[in-house]
Amino acid sequence: MANCVRCNTQISNALNDSHSDSDEHIFPNSVGGRKKVAGFICRKCNSETGDTWDAALAATMLPLGLLFGIQRDRGKLPPLKAITTEGERITLKDDGSLAFTHPKIGKRERPDGSIEYVIKARSFDEARQKLKELKNKYPKLDVESELAKAQATEIYPAGVFRFDFHFGGPEGGRSIVKTCLAFAFANGVNWQNCEHATAYLRNPSAKACFGYFSSRDLVSERKHGVPFHCVAIWANPKTGLVLSYAEYFGILRIVACLGENYGGMPVEAAYAFDPRTGDELPIKVTLDFDRETIEDIYAYRHWDGQAVEAALSAVIGPAMQSRAEAEQNRVTRRAVKKAFLECGAKEGEMLTEEHVKKICRSIAESVVPFVQYSLRRLPKPKIK
Repeated sequence: MANCVRCNTQISNALNDSHSDSDEHIFPNSVGGRKKVAGFICRKCNSETGDTWDAALAATMLPLGLLFGIQRDRGKLPPLKAITTEGERITLKDDGSLAFTHPKIGKRERPDGSIEYVIKARSFDEARQKLKELKNKYPKLDVESELAKAQATEIYPAGVFRFDFHFGGPEGGRSIVKTCLAFAFANGVNWQNCEHATAYLRNPSAKACFGYFSSRDLVSERKHGVPFHCVAIWANPKTGLVLSYAEYFGILRIVACLGENYGGMPVEAAYAFDPRTGDELPIKVTLDFDRETIEDIYAYRHWDGQAVEAALSAVIGPAMQSRAEAEQNRVTRRAVKKAFLECGAKEGEMLTEEHVKKICRSIAESVVPFVQYSLRRLPKPKIK
């Protein structure tokens, strides 16, 4: 039987044993991972590292996961609360939709001096609840009568979102190294030959065995515009080095030295997939680094901020365009359905000129918020 890579306890066959075998996702399920490896980590350690290391990595990547619409093999992405540049509190959902985080109750004075309350809610049920709360102050308020006057209107945020991406950190970094080591193990490299990686995963004060790399693209046959995850292993008995490369969303790119005393068979392998669909992608990664270059990588001498920005733009742009097109299609379908339901024509009846006018007017009114929002997002023309 194998031992657990983290606690070194022998992995048990007993189903009720906390140290029984556990199928480990090579990439965490929380960032869209599918492929698994057995005999690598015990159930107890799998649970603990998932709740800490993998959770920390997923938290930093949640904005990207929601933008790209990644799919997990179990569970959904959690919603993300954000504040726009206009101070609006918005919740981003896993289906790509937006919702204002809290309902709003405002009041304004009418010309006759009376007070009018205005409720903006995310649903009729939420509006009903707010009206009931208001009824405590005004007992004569007829909740259902007031609710009947409510109108369903789509509202887009006036501001834009701003996210600061902070990758890595002690816990997120260990999740990355765990991915590299799990892939090495899946390809026949014993983790006992990866002394740097195992020390980093077991000892909280151990030196990190990876660095960020963006001075050149190590991936050949890259499918541009696709925010894929990939991991590669290169175990070379001639140099003794076990090197690994990991990439997330086509943006975060790291090189790791898992060990320096490898004496087994040469191993060279790579795995890439689109976390939106799970589809595997054919790639090749070249890891022909020596020890001196590895030290330079650890010292951030192969970090290029402009290259990272270019990599970010290469996947963000297509994703934003795809989101805009999906929203346009959704708005159009909803507007057409609403217009036909409200035009007054019966099923199977020929549309009259009046029906057509109502349909056109209704569609135009329904798509106005989306058009206005789209125009706000366009760059302002420069006047010379």
